[in-house]
Amino acid sequence: MQDTSVRTEHHENRISRKNLVSSLLTGLIIGIFAGAPLGWFSHGIYARQRAAQADGVTTPLKG
Repeated sequence: MQDTSVRTEHHENRISRKNLVSSLLTGLIIGIFAGAPLGWFSHGIYARQRAAQADGVTTPLKG
């Protein structure tokens, strides 16, 4: 009998180590630039709420 199984080439789908490191660093840089403003903004809201609770006065959030 002949072997009729089809051999698929997985080599073209593999990511090389250089591309993997490059992709990870790119994602990290994008994450820092996207996450830092979001963290800063949310920290400002949280700090205002905590300050208002400590004072016993609620202040409306600026939107």
